[in-house]
Amino acid sequence: MRLLLFLLLLTTPLLAEQPTEQALALVKTARSQVGVTTTYLPGDIVTCTVPPNLPHIMIVSDKKTPEGTPLVIHNIGSGTKEENSLFSFPLTGHYRWFPAKP
Repeated sequence: MRLLLFLLLLTTPLLAEQPTEQALALVKTARSQVGVTTTYLPGDIVTCTVPPNLPHIMIVSDKKTPEGTPLVIHNIGSGTKEENSLFSFPLTGHYRWFPAKP
């Protein structure tokens, strides 16, 4: 799953570059919002604001810090990285894929 998320970030211009309002709208449409919580699962999409006022999108990884904080996969300008940045910026949204019911 981690490799798939890295490939998504590398190949999807909407997520790899500075997210636009259209990209954020796409995330909100494609996912169901679960709200800013303390429970983050691998594959969740988290949006935040990078100072001074830049929207940013991160994907929660399946890896965690020794303290249990989930790592995130994101591209904040120096290439795609997996790092401990989940709570580095003010969070604005938390989205999770819920499969369609048959």
